[in-house]
Formats: sequence, structure tokens, C-alpha cells
Amino acid sequence: MEAPHPFAPYAPGPRHSGPGFLATAINASPVVAITWVGAEGCPVAYVSENVSQWGYRATDWMRQHLLYLDLVHPHDLDALNAEVEAKRLQGIENYVQHYRLRTADGRWVWIEDRTWIEYDAAGTITWAHGVLLDISARKHHEQMAELERQTLERLLGHTELQPLLEFMVHGYQSLLPERLFSVLLLEPKSNTLLDCAGPDLPPPYRAAINGSPIGPAAGSCGTAAHSGQTVVVSDIATDPLWADYKHLALAHGLAACWSVPIKGAQGRVLGTFAVYARQVAPPNPGELALLERGAYLAGLAIERHQSLDTLIKLQQAVEQSPSSIVIANLNAEIEYANAAFFRATGYSPEEVLGKNPRFLQSGQTPPSVYREMWEALTAGRPWNGELINRRKDGSSYTEMARLAPIVQPNGRITHYLGIKEDITQSKLVEQQIERMAYFDALTGLANRLLLQDRYHQAAVVARRQDQPLALMYIDIDNFKHINDILGHHVGDQLLVQMAQRLSTLLRAGDTLSRQGGDEFVLMLPGCDAASARLVAEKLTEQTRHSFTLGEHEVTATLSIGIALFMRDGETLDELARSADLAMYQAKQEGRSTFRFYAPELRTQSSRTLRLQTDLRLALERGQLALVYQPQVRLGDGALLGVEALLRWQHSELGPISPAEFIPLAETSGLILPIGEWVLHQALQQLQRWDAAGLGPLTMAVNLSAVQFRDSRLAEGIGKLLRVSGLAAHRLEIELTESCAMINPQGTIATMESLRRLQVPIAIDDFGTGYSSLSYLKRFKVAKLKIDQSFVRDLHADPDDRAIVRAVIGLADHLGMRTVAEGVETAEQLAWLREHGCDQAQGYFFTRPLPADALQTWAQQRNLWGAPPVGPTGAGSCNPV
Repeated sequence: MEAPHPFAPYAPGPRHSGPGFLATAINASPVVAITWVGAEGCPVAYVSENVSQWGYRATDWMRQHLLYLDLVHPHDLDALNAEVEAKRLQGIENYVQHYRLRTADGRWVWIEDRTWIEYDAAGTITWAHGVLLDISARKHHEQMAELERQTLERLLGHTELQPLLEFMVHGYQSLLPERLFSVLLLEPKSNTLLDCAGPDLPPPYRAAINGSPIGPAAGSCGTAAHSGQTVVVSDIATDPLWADYKHLALAHGLAACWSVPIKGAQGRVLGTFAVYARQVAPPNPGELALLERGAYLAGLAIERHQSLDTLIKLQQAVEQSPSSIVIANLNAEIEYANAAFFRATGYSPEEVLGKNPRFLQSGQTPPSVYREMWEALTAGRPWNGELINRRKDGSSYTEMARLAPIVQPNGRITHYLGIKEDITQSKLVEQQIERMAYFDALTGLANRLLLQDRYHQAAVVARRQDQPLALMYIDIDNFKHINDILGHHVGDQLLVQMAQRLSTLLRAGDTLSRQGGDEFVLMLPGCDAASARLVAEKLTEQTRHSFTLGEHEVTATLSIGIALFMRDGETLDELARSADLAMYQAKQEGRSTFRFYAPELRTQSSRTLRLQTDLRLALERGQLALVYQPQVRLGDGALLGVEALLRWQHSELGPISPAEFIPLAETSGLILPIGEWVLHQALQQLQRWDAAGLGPLTMAVNLSAVQFRDSRLAEGIGKLLRVSGLAAHRLEIELTESCAMINPQGTIATMESLRRLQVPIAIDDFGTGYSSLSYLKRFKVAKLKIDQSFVRDLHADPDDRAIVRAVIGLADHLGMRTVAEGVETAEQLAWLREHGCDQAQGYFFTRPLPADALQTWAQQRNLWGAPPVGPTGAGSCNPV
């Protein structure tokens, strides 16, 4: 019975459903980021786009929940699963694995997988996150270097020629498993080629070519031996060199053959080193270089058995090796070092020969590594490992050392052979990968993964020593506005400077992490509520000072939420949710402040979540409706139009304030379909009032900033007007002053599109935002609506009267009309009419009414003589 897989059943979570902040940086690198679900076969939950380097599409992997283990080489799968299970039993979260992975075109590439595991409370793997690096080239280089080392070792020993060549062919076969290798020896007396090594070639074919003559058109090998030149035949079936021999190769499925002549020191041809392919194909540069290197080593091996000059040729091979090669005696005194060693270290032969290699030590390699190395060598075993050494100029470098004792036929060890490769650059790449995995690319702060690791350590200490620990969620106030107005590059500068400023205020043991966007998390070990309050006060105070971002001077404040370990949560996720709720409360209470978590915040959050869900169904359930507030001309009391206001009557919670549900609609994206519905309903109502003879009223509809940023706004409004058949000037679009100034240039462009439709525009709540008068002139709006906060105290506050007079005068000079909002008393109405205000709306006339009630009101009431309907002193609810 098959053993159970170490991963738990599939249980997707939203925070693993897409690329995190690092996606952009990772997609530009050779490192593939991936998240697996803890389930049988390791379904892929997320993978970065640069998985395309292996021929795959990231969307296909994620949409199909591809089983990642199906791509792992069968020979590597058992060991990989066994290691994962062992790590799980030990509770280890981070480890590195090497295995082969199948590409989309069927090739196998070597992967270095740096994995981080998430466990649930039962110790079951729930998620695994990895960074994958293609190390095929490195593996290939290591295998080739190891093959050469073993070949040279055998050359120094007493291995016979055929076993040595068979060993070489096996080694090259493992480097290029899709190719078939062959070594033929030239018999000079008969000028024929004799089969020597080719273990994977079909035996009948080997027998057929054994003893074949060389010549100018004698296949790839016969021609190469005859000409002394490399012969590449990409298609045996059509190449004239194979005209007399192709039936032998094609019968055994051999489609291409590339052959390099094996030559001796004097250039004499000794045989051929060939590669066969089962598909029509030329060799790539790497294959050709490997073939030529193999022919060179084969030539040394053949000549070793043909002359006494083998040692000279061996020295030439060693001298030409790109790897450092050292031979030392049993006293560890260097007797030989090749040219690559002197280039790598900067020393001369006079400074090296006869010396113990400890002069290379930098002091950075742990002593235990040297102990393990000498234990292996003195026991007659080879040793592989990394050493950090120092060059003559004092610079350090890391090398992969492969050391082995040289054993004589009688079993006596006489020397030690070392082949070393400088891997400094590879180690730097590994460090960069690790930094990308644990640190935020923009700010250099700890990322979510590193915060998780440090929190685990801090929580263990806090529990064991009964120490406090605080977690803060920090958000930059109005960061989105800064991004929209000044550009994302300025926003990035602000994030970097904010990270630097916050970092200077922290202790050595604190961890400041960027979670993405403008959110930071600060972990404070040993910090109780009182200390956390002091830290929060210091952070909010210091960050009130402005930031210089290029040519811009920006003030950015912080909203901070604080949660305390054990009181507000035990896990990082629990504390983070509590701190996030507290931070949201700080924003609700005016921003630029901090709040501690309180249990009632979770209840508020639950209501918000429910409203977000129910709002999606409110339209189809008929819970949304429009009410209308009249807009009256002050000169003669005529009803000119109405403003459409949106209401939500929840089936269980009752009426929901627009101040509560409109922001939810904006953040969830529902404002666009809801806004389209409002426009459609408002225009239909105008048609019904026209049919009832109510007169050609105008319909004012307030749009949110989200709607105004929609590039399809003007097109959609034009379509609705055409369907309704109403004149465009009867629809009036209102936009708040603050919304208009978020992106003034974009506002101007959208307003211009609406003006081309002849749709008038009004600025709502004028005087409460931060308009630039130059922009106001460029906006070319039809109306300014005076905010009710200035109208409310006209009878008592001279400042309000001065502001309203200024707005009326400004509008008059710019050719705009004015509408006073929130008119509730006859005194307010008389003052506004006296000072030239054009229109008014408010409870003095009536509260917002449903369509039928408003029609009755308009037809039956005397606008000037009627008293206010309902309680006075309450302004109209927020419109859409």
C-alpha cells in the first residue's frame, strides 16, 4: 500500500491566489517564484510569469491547478518526497532541494528549489512557497569537471584503454542522455576503423561498422579520420558522405552523426569520437565543444597506451583545464599546480610549490570543514565542499573543492589531487536570490516572509519569559492621492524615504516590514501598551515633517493600529488582523493618529463585510431606490429640476446610510454598475414626468471620483441619452470639489468629453475642498453648489456670509450659476435671494421624496407659501 503523501488535502486561501509585490522584480530575473497547495501531487496555486523560460504559461498552471510533482523526474521523485516528509517530521520550514524538472518540450532541466513551508496547528503542510532557479548549466559544468577529474585520475593510474574509453563514453552519455556516443580506433596498417566504445549503440550496428575503411566519402567517422577534420552530418538520409552507408544507420533509427578526429600530440589521427542523434539535427555549440574536449581526452588516453609520452600530454590537459588543479604529497606540501591555480590565486610558482595550502586560508571557513576534509582524505575517501580562501591581493573568493587521494595499485596513498572551481559569482547570485526572498525590493525592509520568521522567534521568547510584544499596522494617509496626482515614481520615493525615517526611530531588536503598497508592519518585542503608545506618538510626530521628493514638497501622515500579544491574538495572522482593524479605526477618526485594538472593532468589521456582500445583491433584490430633492429658482420660485439621491433599504438591517454604503461601493468596484443604474433610472423618471405634464425639469446626478475616472463615462452617458430621447442639457452631472482636484488634468479631459455631449456640469460642496482658481476656470462648469455647512449659520456667522457672498460673486464673474444646498429657513432663503444666489434646495421646500410623492408635491403645493416638510435642521443625505 502506498504511503500517505506528506501534504494535507487541498484547501485554497485568498492570500495565495495571485502574485505578491515581488512579481515585477522576479519576472525580470531568472528566478521563478511558486506557491504549492499542501495537497497530493502539489497543485500549483501561483507561479510567476517567467516560468515561460521552460515553455509553460503561468496562467495554465494556476487555472488547471497543475500537479507539480507530475513534472519531476521519476528517478528524483522518491528522494524528493522522502526529504519533504523528513523535514515535516522535524518541523523544518526552510530547505533547499535539487532535482530535475520536465520542460514543455520534454527536456529535463536541473532545478535548485529553495522552499519555505507553512504548517497548520497539527503539523500538516498547508502551503509551500519556493524560488526555482535553473542550474542545468552549473550541473552540467560540475558533471563535466567531475568526469574530467575522474578521467585524469584513471589516466594517472593503470586503467586499461578500453575500460577507460568506456568510462568516458558513459560519462558523456550521462551529460547528453539523448545522444549516443562512439569511439573508433584507427588501424594505420589497413586504414580501417575498429569499434572500441559505444555501449548504447545497437550491437548489430557496432558490428557492421567495425573494420570499415576510411575515405573521402565514408560516412562521418571514416571521412573525419581520412581528412583529419570535424565532420558534421545533420541528415544521414540525404548527405552524400553517407550514400554507401546510410542503410546501416537508418535501419537502427540513427538520423544524424557528428564526428571529431582523435589526434595525438603531433597531429596524427588516432581514431574518431562521434555522437549520433535519432532526429535530424546539427549540434549546438555546447555539444560540439563537449565532443572536441572528449576527443582531446580520448587522444591522451590512447597515446598513453601507445607511447611513453603520456605524462606530458596529461600535463598539457591539466594545464589547459579551466579548473584549478593541485597535487600535494602526504605532508600536504604542494608539488604541482596548474596555470589556472596561479591565475585564480595571484601567486607565482615560486611562492606556492613546497608550501602547505593553508596560506590560502581566509579565516572564514569553519574549522569543522577542515576536520571533515582530512578525516575523509586520510581514510582514502574523496571529499567535496566549499572553501572561502584569500588571494594574494587580499580579496576573498569561494571555491568548490573536489579532493581525492591518489591510490597506487598496492593500495598505498601517495598524493592528494585537488580540482577547484571559483564559485564566487554563483554564491553572490544565491545571496541575491535570498535577499529577494526575504526583503522588499523597493525599500530594503523585511518582507512578509522574514517578518513571519522573526515573529515566530519573538513569540517563543515572549511566551517562555512572559514578556510583552506589540504589533503595529502603519498606513500612509492619502497615499493613493499622492500617487494619482504626482505619479507613481514620486509615490515610490515617498515609500523609500518613509521607510528610512521610520527605521531611524527604532531599536535594534525591532522589525519593520513592508507588506505591499503603503502598508508597513512594525513588530516590537518587549513592548507593552504604555511603551507602544510612546512609540506610536513618536512615529506620528516625526512623520508630520514634510518630505522632499524631487521638486515636490509633500506632507504625509500616518494612521497606526496597535495590537498586543496574547491579549489581541497569539499568531501573527491574529495580531495582524487586530492591528489592521485598529488602524482602520484610526483612519475613520480623522487619520494622523493611532488606536489600540478593541473587541468591538471586530463587530464593526463584520458589519462592513456583510454590507459589502449584500450590496452586490441589492440591485437585483430591488433594495436600491432613488428619491428626489427639488431645485428651485429663487427669482420666481419656479421648480427647475431635481437632484437624484440614492437610498438602500436593507431587508434585515433597515435603511443604510449612503455615507456608509457609497464608500463600500467605491472600494469594491460596484459603484460603476450602480452608477449606471442610477443614471438609467433618473432619465426614465424624467420621461415619466414629461408624460405627466410636469414640465421640462433637469435631473442632477452626483458622480463619484471612481466613476469620473472611468474612460467610458462619456460614451455610456451618451448612449443612455440617445436611448431616452431626452435633450442632453436636461441631465446635469455633479462632481464634488475634492474629487475634481484628485487628478485635475484627467478631470478637464472628462469634462471636455461631457461638454461635447452638451451635458452641463456642477461642482458640488464648493468651498469644502482645495480647488485652485486657475483649474476652476479651466473646468468651465455650469454651476457651483454652495455647501450646506456655509448656509446653515448664515443668520449668525459673518464668516459664513462672507464666504457665500464670495462664491456668488466668483460664479457671477465666471458666468456660472449658484445653487445653495441645505436651505431650511425663510431667513436663509431671503438672504440668499437678496445677495443674488440663483437656485436653492433643502428642507425648507421638502425633504427628498419618492418620484410619485414629488410629482404630487410639485403639482399641488405653493412653493413660497408652504412650510417645511418634516423636522428642520437635517441636511440631505449623501448622493451618489
